Amino acid sequence: MSSQSPGQKSAFSWLQDRDFGDLIFHQGLEHAGVLFFRLPGADLKTKVDHLNTVLTDHADELSAGEFLVVTAGQIRVAGRPPIK
Repeated sequence: MSSQSPGQKSAFSWLQDRDFGDLIFHQGLEHAGVLFFRLPGADLKTKVDHLNTVLTDHADELSAGEFLVVTAGQIRVAGRPPIK
């Protein structure tokens, strides 16, 4: 799920597709923040709980354009790749 297409800076992207996340991160496409969920097999409630945690505890990083990776055990700020 993505709030807007890459290259538009007004909203962050919420991804579950590793290929799309890699495309944004490794090709340095412009974005306004990326939230990448790595929760295979997780039910909707678990995903919503993690999303609420990110929006509560990591809103500053996300709005600053950071790339956040969410797994079952942690939320990691993967950094902000250079824009190409």
